[in-house]
Amino acid sequence: MIGILNIEKEIKELITETIDMADINNLPSLDGLVVNWIPNSMDSPLLIRQAEIMSHYAGKKIPIFIHDRDMSMSYKEFNWLRKFNVHFFEPAINGRKGFSFLPYWTRILRYEDLKNNDIVTKIGYKGTLVGKLQSFEKYYISHIEEFPRIGILYETEDLKDSKISEYKDKGMEKGIISWNNTAFTIAIGTLKDYRVGYIDKNIFEAMKDNCLPLLPIEHRFYGSMFKDTIVKGISEINFLVDGNITTNIRSVLISEIYERIEMYYPEFTLEYTMDKIKNVIGG
Repeated sequence: MIGILNIEKEIKELITETIDMADINNLPSLDGLVVNWIPNSMDSPLLIRQAEIMSHYAGKKIPIFIHDRDMSMSYKEFNWLRKFNVHFFEPAINGRKGFSFLPYWTRILRYEDLKNNDIVTKIGYKGTLVGKLQSFEKYYISHIEEFPRIGILYETEDLKDSKISEYKDKGMEKGIISWNNTAFTIAIGTLKDYRVGYIDKNIFEAMKDNCLPLLPIEHRFYGSMFKDTIVKGISEINFLVDGNITTNIRSVLISEIYERIEMYYPEFTLEYTMDKIKNVIGG
C-alpha cells in the first residue's frame, strides 16, 4: 500500500490503476509515499499535514518520492530528509545537488484536440512576477510601449500599487486571464530559471487551451522544443502576434510542440512521471 499527498488527479488515477493506495489520514503502515512538496510560503492546512506526515514516515525506511515542483524546499529540510529513504526531484535541468530532473508533466495533444475559441486577449501573462520584472518589462512592457494597439493583459498578485499604476498608464491592464480566449503568452522566467533550465507550468496550461507560447531566447535549454516561436525582443513578438498567425496556424504550431515533446522531451509526459514514481516506490 502506498500513500499520496497533494497529488494531481491524473497522477492519482494512474497510481490507483496499478498500485493499492491507502488513506493516510490515520497514518497507516505504508510501503511507499508520493508527495508533491508544499512550499513553506503557502498558508494552507496541508502544510501542517505535510510536516506531520513527513515526521511520521521518514524514519520508517519506506521509499518516499518527493517532487519539489516550486523548488522551495529549504536546505535544512533537504538535509534532514536525505538521511532517510527519500528520493528528490525538481523541474530544473541544471538544479540542486541531490535532486533529479523531473519537469511539470503534460498530456500530449494533437491538432484535432485543440479548440478554436474566440480571442479576447491578444497577449496574456499569468503567474508570479517575483524575480521576473526584468524580463516582464523587456518582453511585455516594451512591446506595449512600441505597439500600444496590441492588447495585453496580465494576472499576478505580486506587484505594488505603484507598479500597477505605472503599467496601466502605459496601456497594460491587470485582470483575470483565461487561456482559452488568449492567443499568445510569453514564457518569461527569472535569471535563475534561465540558468537552471526551469520552465513555468503555466506554459503547458496555456497550450492545452490553444494559447501559443513565445519563448524568450534566454530559455536556452528549450530552444528545440519551441524552435518556431523563439523571440529575442519586440520585433519578433510583433511579427508573430500582429496578424501573421491565424488560429489554425497557432493550433498547428502548438501541435508541433507536442510532437517534439513526445519525440525529444519524453520527461515532460505524464507516462514518464508515472514511470519515475514506480521506479522509486515499486509497482
